[in-house]
Amino acid sequence: MALTLATLRQDCRDLIGDTSIVAPIFTTQQIDSWINAAIRDLNNHFPRTIINTLSTTAGTHVYDLELTFIDMIKVEYPTSDDPPSYLNYRSSKLVTFWNVEGYYDILRPQDADSLNPPQIVISESPAALETITYTACVEHNALSGSSDETTIPDRFTHLICLFVRYKAWQELSSSEGMDPDPIKLLAATQEVNSYRAERAYYKALDQAKKAQTASEVVEWKMPGGNRIY
Repeated sequence: MALTLATLRQDCRDLIGDTSIVAPIFTTQQIDSWINAAIRDLNNHFPRTIINTLSTTAGTHVYDLELTFIDMIKVEYPTSDDPPSYLNYRSSKLVTFWNVEGYYDILRPQDADSLNPPQIVISESPAALETITYTACVEHNALSGSSDETTIPDRFTHLICLFVRYKAWQELSSSEGMDPDPIKLLAATQEVNSYRAERAYYKALDQAKKAQTASEVVEWKMPGGNRIY
């Protein structure tokens, strides 16, 4: 069952021991910010997989993708061929891309402008109302409202809490370093705790990646470049 932001927030507070309702050490805004930072980091390791379709326009080679697009897994075109017809990747900068049907390329914007989304380019000039079906890796959804549910699988949500613990210790260390108490040695202690929490997060992340890799289906490539799953 997908966890809500409220549940994740409480799990994080329980882990770091910040459970006081009257006088919490960290604000809700801080905890939520770190949770979303954790999700952004996990996008790099366990992105969400989706299947989507695009309806073609006659003679149009370029189509918009999701703003959260990360990477393409496979592209079927035209959809519903039996057996399926998959496009192979090739850079559209090459002359050979446009001379031969059966290829696709991805155009990636170098900014966060919503009017400049990633795009897929196909080498073939399609007819109207055909369908491109693609499987892609995209970012997990950010969380803003307490009832928002994360798309991070349950088996990885413990990593969010470990990331928040690391950021909490980092915040304490930074705060003490900027305004140190000459009587105490808190800055050095908190910096060590921050380092240990960071190491614990990345160790757990590495273990999760190894477990994920061990359970994945191996992808084979046959002569001609077509993928077999």
